[in-house]
Amino acid sequence: MPSPKLNIDITVLPPNVLSLYDEPFYELVCELADPVEAKLLQVQGVRSAYSLMNIDDVFDILKCQRKALDEIQKMLVFY
Repeated sequence: MPSPKLNIDITVLPPNVLSLYDEPFYELVCELADPVEAKLLQVQGVRSAYSLMNIDDVFDILKCQRKALDEIQKMLVFY
């Protein structure tokens, strides 16, 4: 079975998106998505677009029961 094709508008990405690390990367995530998503990536140690592309499921971490995740889970309404 062929994998589904995704239509993604990459024109909203800056030309240097693959060179953004840490704060510049999180600022871009805040701009394109939301500060909560940026915080979720930060907690996971995802510091760049390259590391984000290598995650199987960015939401897997929310299945863990850790005190550090309580605040993020509340913001994402996972309770």
